[in-house]
Amino acid sequence: MRTLIIAPKATHKQWRNYIIEFNKEATIITGTKPQRIKQYIENSTQYTIINPEKILFDHHEIYFLAKKCDCLIIDEAQRIKNANAQRSQKIKTLKGPKYRWALTGTPMENRVEELYSILEFLDPKIIDEFMNGCFYFGRKRSQLSMFKERFSRIHRILDKYMLRRVFADCPELPKATYNNYYVSLEGTQLEKYREFETEAQVYVQNNQFNILGALARITRLRQCANSLQLFHPLSTESSKIDELLMIVDGLGEKVVIFSEFKKMCDIIIDNLSGYTISYIHGGTKNVEVEKKRNWDVMVCTKSGEEGLNLQQAHHVINFELPWNPARMTQRTGRCRRIGQSDPVNVINLIGDGTIDERILNTIYHKQRLFDETIGIHDEEVTMNRTTIRGLIG
Repeated sequence: MRTLIIAPKATHKQWRNYIIEFNKEATIITGTKPQRIKQYIENSTQYTIINPEKILFDHHEIYFLAKKCDCLIIDEAQRIKNANAQRSQKIKTLKGPKYRWALTGTPMENRVEELYSILEFLDPKIIDEFMNGCFYFGRKRSQLSMFKERFSRIHRILDKYMLRRVFADCPELPKATYNNYYVSLEGTQLEKYREFETEAQVYVQNNQFNILGALARITRLRQCANSLQLFHPLSTESSKIDELLMIVDGLGEKVVIFSEFKKMCDIIIDNLSGYTISYIHGGTKNVEVEKKRNWDVMVCTKSGEEGLNLQQAHHVINFELPWNPARMTQRTGRCRRIGQSDPVNVINLIGDGTIDERILNTIYHKQRLFDETIGIHDEEVTMNRTTIRGLIG
């Protein structure tokens, strides 16, 4: 069965190694445009692996390659959750493969609508059933969230198309312990945070405030809760950095640290003198080299949340919390894998009395949304003006 695999670049070698274990051959499409075209034409292996970005540059070649394939697999399928994104639309134009698989640990991150896009990739015929399950009789996807009684029906629909393995079904996976460390801001950092907070509260008092403007203020609050140095390069005030250094020193074992802000990652690395560091971010050219270093601390931006096997570490530190529980699970999953012999210790650094605490509550609500759709409940949380006001306080 000839198969086309669309997967993040960081997972290509892992995919090929798994395929080789079954005595099969795989080709990873790489190189310049002329080199890639030659590979598309001359490749005769049973498995072909490309990254999702190639669909934007090599659509013509990939389209005809897909027509020759029996199976199409997309790994980390949450990357096509936005049905209107150009990448999602181009991937869905690929015709030919009789069998389609969408692999993801996070089929939905924020909204039920994200499931629509993945189901559309698998089989557009599913959509009518999905819409009816939502008590939906129009064609505007944005209206899906209006229907409060749809969750049990959606769950039954998905059950026919989804193979789901939860942690409880995997006794070979290690347990994970989650700890919230509440860190008090002090001095100039606290003063600056309260200044930003007051300005944000005034901004959202207007009933028609601009949501993008409010989100920018939320980002500023999150950054200020992390480190004053993000705003004043000569400042070294960061209660979280002080706590982080004590944690890393006290653990005395390999640690993986996540922050979605690259500048924050740079500051973290600058403060971890004396440790051997590996660093994975959007500009990392060779992820495999970074993984194989004899590192003490691995520092990652969002780029490190997918496709990495880091069983050599069993401590994960979230320097700040991401917006949704799906990404929290992705981060923990880098270490919580088959082959990990120790329980995984997850530490969340929370700015005491800051937006961090309110984001933590939002994560709990979003986890409930996931359970409502993949499981069954009856409520949804969306990022509207009311939610934003609640975050800003």
